[in-house]
Amino acid sequence: MIGLVSSEWLRLRSRRLVKVLAGLALLGIVVAVTIAAVQSDQAVQPLRAADLPDIVRGTAFIAILIGLVIGASAVGASWQAGTITTILSWEPRRIRVALVRAAVVALGTLVLVAALLGIFVALFFFATSVRGVSSTPPGWGSDVAGVVARGAALAAAGSIIGGAIAMIGRNTAAALGAVFVYLVVFEGILRGLRPGLGRFLLGDNIAAVMSPRGLEIEDSILTPGRAAVVVATYALGLLAVATASFRLRDVQ
Repeated sequence: MIGLVSSEWLRLRSRRLVKVLAGLALLGIVVAVTIAAVQSDQAVQPLRAADLPDIVRGTAFIAILIGLVIGASAVGASWQAGTITTILSWEPRRIRVALVRAAVVALGTLVLVAALLGIFVALFFFATSVRGVSSTPPGWGSDVAGVVARGAALAAAGSIIGGAIAMIGRNTAAALGAVFVYLVVFEGILRGLRPGLGRFLLGDNIAAVMSPRGLEIEDSILTPGRAAVVVATYALGLLAVATASFRLRDVQ
């Protein structure tokens, strides 16, 4: 078990895509904060540290996207390169392989996204102290920490979803394409025909998780807690289907 965990962690850490994504995200953070600081006008519209929780909430879908890409790539690459056969030659218990990989990828994504959001928060607060208003209301720190934690958790869920679909389709591009079609086309059609179904759709629940008061859908409120359960159900349900598929199908 320890050897499998170490192997999966080394494989994830060594992936070039993960390093490229982290580098691009860091570059984007630095550029975005720099532009915001340069354009800040203390007399008209200054940067405000008090706005930081809402700004971080707006990054939820970016965090999900990072998780989807990392998860789909981590699993899909093994099928495309044929290394999954090598792994099974020394660890034939397929359920263990699937679950350990999902856990390692989810944890790695959680740490990476939390670190990126933490860097963004620190740089933004520094920018407000130099060219904006750094005063914050009571409870601001816990609010920011909570938003960062939710964003990182959503990214981890996204990695499980991306990895599960890649396990079923045995392809990275297939996983990303399937998620795009589902979120943009299928959910969009359902939302247009029956708005009340939004409480069961992944996109609406992701938005509700990041919202401080939940999401209003027709005459009801989709609370962050209930939304988190729905997102977790999507992730774990897909993981269960992918694990069953991996256990039963031929790897050749």
